[in-house]
Amino acid sequence: MKMKTIFFSLLLAAFCLLACSDNSSGPEVLLPVPKIFPNPPDMSEQERGIDAIEDMDAFIIEWQPDEQYEGFELYRRAENEEKYQLVKTIGKQDSFFVDVVADSNVQLNMRYYYYIRGFDEKKHKSEPSDTVDYKLLPKAMSLSESMAEKLMFHWSVPDFSFESYVLKLYDITAEEYIWIMRVYTSYQGTDESVGFNTDGNAKISQLTRNQHYRWRIDVVGPSPNSGSESNWKYFIKQ
Repeated sequence: MKMKTIFFSLLLAAFCLLACSDNSSGPEVLLPVPKIFPNPPDMSEQERGIDAIEDMDAFIIEWQPDEQYEGFELYRRAENEEKYQLVKTIGKQDSFFVDVVADSNVQLNMRYYYYIRGFDEKKHKSEPSDTVDYKLLPKAMSLSESMAEKLMFHWSVPDFSFESYVLKLYDITAEEYIWIMRVYTSYQGTDESVGFNTDGNAKISQLTRNQHYRWRIDVVGPSPNSGSESNWKYFIKQ
């Protein structure tokens, strides 16, 4: 009787071992953590990372593409929320997402936090990426130029609570930035202006007649990773 009990116990153990082996999902798949890009410096010519965009009230989130992933999951939360929500599942052919004020739950003057997770064909997921954040502010408006003794750039803002502005002047023919300058708020109203090459750091001392240029004003907020970018203003030097 004792031998029979031992035999059935061994048989049961062998059956359980085989069953567990059949249901095993195999070794754990470890995907690399995707790289999400932080906010670029205010004065940078290359603007890769979470940042405002000039065409609309929106900002872009960018990450490093990687063929190991089949796609990405983008998560977001507002500064007044505790939990992250899945915003969108994005295919591997894209490495960016534009969050637009008019099309989603994001709004001006609110900070948002984002992270991504990569996944493969079998839906194995990576660990979350680093978290990036941004606070979109109202744009500078009414951009214009005037020419008296020297070329002047003018713009207006909704209020004067911003810390500073960055003027970026681009030569369309040469396809390069020729002047980038930080302009600090005057605190004398909502209209601001600055003369060309006031700081002496422009790549050229004067603009070329009949040449096509464009410029914009980036608002820089008082807190890190906050601001906006105006629409481009195009002009021909007379």
